[in-house]
Amino acid sequence: FFSRRIGLYEGGEVPIYGGARAYGMVGRTNLGLMTMQTRPAGDIESENFSVARVKHNIFRRSYVGGIVTSRKGDGSFEDTTVGGDFMLLFDNNLKVNASLARSNRPGVDDGNWMGNVSVRQDRDLYDWVVSYDDIGARFDPGIGIILRPDQKNLTNNIHYNPRPGWKGVRQLTFGHRYERVENHDGILET
Repeated sequence: FFSRRIGLYEGGEVPIYGGARAYGMVGRTNLGLMTMQTRPAGDIESENFSVARVKHNIFRRSYVGGIVTSRKGDGSFEDTTVGGDFMLLFDNNLKVNASLARSNRPGVDDGNWMGNVSVRQDRDLYDWVVSYDDIGARFDPGIGIILRPDQKNLTNNIHYNPRPGWKGVRQLTFGHRYERVENHDGILET
């Protein structure tokens, strides 16, 4: 979620009555809560923006988490988005990330989801990543920013980083990047 959307609309300021936030850690679990209430401004009704995030640390350096965001008040923007994510970090610097989310707006029953998964390994001599993102055409969280809806994005990068021992040269980097972005109709966009 992006809190910068709270109190702004189309480049203008929306006054805020106030809000509260609480965050902390209980055992191995991080908790975060926030709520803000805006005042009416012009054609915009008073709105409430709320977020709850839970992230539980597992193993040595991994986690599973969940988030709920809510925007209520102005019917044209009302939304509740629910999501979950995890990150697994293994001893050989192999990292696996994934997340899923669904936005719930009145009258929107399809294309209102997003998901991604990535696998990467960062070593001194080499690094690589493969990632896949899938964002539905109608995924639009009320407290968030989606720069490019309706996309399926496959990306991979690989780098070879030798240290040749030459005077004045610490490390060389050679790499390859591939990216393919298409919409859900299969039309290539990038």
